[in-house]
Amino acid sequence: MINKAKLSNCPFCGKTVSIAKMDTDGFDYYGVHGGRGKNECHCRVFMESNLFSKDDQGEKEYYGLVEKWNRRINS
Repeated sequence: MINKAKLSNCPFCGKTVSIAKMDTDGFDYYGVHGGRGKNECHCRVFMESNLFSKDDQGEKEYYGLVEKWNRRINS
């Protein structure tokens, strides 16, 4: 089971975003999204992980996506 990691807020409006697990033909991926669901951000920003097998939980891709999202040019 993946422990939820802390995401930085949207770099444009400063409000919260979230990660959702998505699927495509035979593979899954994670996406950081603003502008949907219970997110405070309405900027329609997104970033996606690499695809991974439906048999895999995608832990590496999940944490890799969080790390990429949280990386900021000025940090």
